[in-house]
Amino acid sequence: MRAPSEEPLTETKIVDGIRVDVINTRADIDSGRVFQRAEAVMRRVREYQPWRLAHIRRDIAGIVVKRYACRGAYFGDARS
Repeated sequence: MRAPSEEPLTETKIVDGIRVDVINTRADIDSGRVFQRAEAVMRRVREYQPWRLAHIRRDIAGIVVKRYACRGAYFGDARS
């Protein structure tokens, strides 16, 4: 387990053709679990609205998961 003062751990994985970066600032959160949840969401989208998944792949460069002051943000310069 990381000490709280250490730099955040960044891990990257491709989930359904979409790059997912997890910037984990908390030692008590398992990045693997975050990827499992991302995979489950993408699987659900692929199953019920495959056209939407195609749009997501086309419209964004990736998804960044990290603690932030709001529920979600889109960074246009990085398309993430």
